[in-house]
Amino acid sequence: MTRIARCTGYVPAVNGKRVPTPVLPGGGYQGITKRLDASVKLQAEWLQRHFPNDIVQIRFNANQRSGGAFVAPGMVPGVMSPDFGLTCRVECGCNEQPTEHTPVAWSVYVDEIFLKDSFPDSKMKKYKTTDENGKKVIKTYYNETFDTAEKARRALLDALDPAILGEWK
Repeated sequence: MTRIARCTGYVPAVNGKRVPTPVLPGGGYQGITKRLDASVKLQAEWLQRHFPNDIVQIRFNANQRSGGAFVAPGMVPGVMSPDFGLTCRVECGCNEQPTEHTPVAWSVYVDEIFLKDSFPDSKMKKYKTTDENGKKVIKTYYNETFDTAEKARRALLDALDPAILGEWK
């Protein structure tokens, strides 16, 4: 049975050495509102049912305004690794305080290595980052926002490599 775990954050490392930082990436632990937290938990439970052999990890950004449930095959707790998942965020301005009535947006996120071969390049996004050895790399991924959880889930299933899906679809 899959385990759902909440992330307390990752300690960044460059050239294998930990970098001191006052805010840990992925260290929000819970959503800024109960509604956001419950939305991410629902996504985690859905992923748990569909990927029963992997750990599902819940993590929130440090500002707790967005978070998600992620599956990283072979995940080691506390170590960032390629993953895919379903994310949520509160839909309000940066200077607005979200309430329990603040709408939630639903998104899909998939690292390139988990995408099916026929996935269109036009939907891919890229950003520059540094890997754990301090080497500059370009990360390629798919991320799209939807107005319902069901649409985000369908987009995830449609984007994943069939080998990842196994019997699920």
